[in-house]
Amino acid sequence: MDADPYQSEFVVPGDPVPQSRPRVTRSGHVYYASRIVQYRRAVEAAARASGLPLREGPVWLGIEAVFQRPKSHIRTKGGIRPDAPAFPYSRGDATNIAKGIEDALNQIAWADDSQVVELTVRRRWAKPGEDAGAYITICDIEPTPDVIEKRRNTISRQWTVAEREARDVNRRPSVQERRMINYRDIFDAEDDYG
Repeated sequence: MDADPYQSEFVVPGDPVPQSRPRVTRSGHVYYASRIVQYRRAVEAAARASGLPLREGPVWLGIEAVFQRPKSHIRTKGGIRPDAPAFPYSRGDATNIAKGIEDALNQIAWADDSQVVELTVRRRWAKPGEDAGAYITICDIEPTPDVIEKRRNTISRQWTVAEREARDVNRRPSVQERRMINYRDIFDAEDDYG
């Protein structure tokens, strides 16, 4: 399979770690908690191992943060307890998860995280047999038409109908998904006339 020059994907194994606030000592030295420093190093290592190109233009960053369910959510006979939360609310907010990953990818995926002009972050529990991790996708903003379909499919890592009904979730399409549909309609219209 050929490498897609407009889109890169890689996985950082383990529960994602949200960016913490910097701490300051009495002498004025600023530092971060060791947990986020170690996680940033893991993000850097995974990104370098995947061979990410250094992007120069605007990019879209997609993060799917998958957390391992605590044992307290699982029934003794198997299955998830009915009172277990449907989403990992207490695992750090989505923007802090994204910030740690953005900072770690400076000078690896882009020159500066200000190049990230679109961002999609989704937090969820791991399915049975699935490993926890941050599934990261980086796309150039203006890809060719063949990449638009790939990008739309990447964004559409949504629940199945059964999962959605089980969770009673009615999710509106994201802004990114609506834009991708609009782009696809524009390119389809050009194909009809061209």
